[in-house]
Amino acid sequence: MNTPTQTTIPPEFTPAYAPYSYKGQPVKGAFAPNTRPAFIKASDRAYFEADNTLSDAMRQLLIAMDVLDTGAGMKPVGDYNYCNIKARRGQSGRFGKDEVEGSLDPYANYSNHVDFARAKLQLIQKPLWRVNLKTDSPSEVIDKIEGTPVVWGTLFSPAAQRALETGKGIDDLKLDYEKAIVKRYRALGITDIHSARKKYYCEKMTTIGRQVALYMAGGDPNVTYTPDFERKARPIPPQNPTPIEPPVVPPFRPAAPGAPEVKPQPDLKQGPLPLTEEAFDALAFTRHSEARLMNGQKVTVTAVDFAKRQISHHKNGNPYWVELSQIAAVS
Repeated sequence: MNTPTQTTIPPEFTPAYAPYSYKGQPVKGAFAPNTRPAFIKASDRAYFEADNTLSDAMRQLLIAMDVLDTGAGMKPVGDYNYCNIKARRGQSGRFGKDEVEGSLDPYANYSNHVDFARAKLQLIQKPLWRVNLKTDSPSEVIDKIEGTPVVWGTLFSPAAQRALETGKGIDDLKLDYEKAIVKRYRALGITDIHSARKKYYCEKMTTIGRQVALYMAGGDPNVTYTPDFERKARPIPPQNPTPIEPPVVPPFRPAAPGAPEVKPQPDLKQGPLPLTEEAFDALAFTRHSEARLMNGQKVTVTAVDFAKRQISHHKNGNPYWVELSQIAAVS
């Protein structure tokens, strides 16, 4: 696992850009479909050239953010603008509509990938968020940029925010993913928008970050980002592996004369129960997490799908996904 201070020098990489236009206007620096590895390699080198003291862990998060914002560079609005940074007053930009925010603003144009990377590093460290890329962990960076009224990404529409906070109008939301997220988070007791944004962004960055690790220098393929309220949560007490059913109460009426003798019945015991959804969602997975399956087998957790509540472990050298109903405990 990469540490906050480890820096691996990524090799130089020159990508091939694809023709692309936004609302009839040509956009420079776009990547073609199915070129995510090239985008990650180019971004890795660009962030290193923008600041060669950035740790591998921080570059991995920054690249994952860009993969989410513009589909790995396939749909930028501004030239070489891979995370939709809005233009400052007097800066060259191109107007674009944010469907979640419902806003229409100019997005900045940059001269190249490194120019963009420098601007993003400057933006993410503005005083409002108090981000320190040298001392903060990636999860702490997410806490800071998603836990304030002015956030890095809106993530939830105003209607979804009201539904999350009040529980009303959930089924009326236009986007299916918002319906699913709001229902799941309310079931977990998350009803404030700041906690919801932190958890949602951590989940997104965990999935994308593990993909980024495959193509960047020094990436962690088992990275997991968790919001502060989960990192500080109390551990769930261990479940009783073999709860015992109460004994069967004998009838009060005496047996009729001549009735056959009833032989003593064995005690009924119930096997181990699988983890509940609430217990799974509260877990803070690490690269050292181990799971005990319902069949008694102990495995090392190599990946987690939080949306499907599944874990993966290696079996005969291949990844093997396990459903929640087959997981007895995680330590």
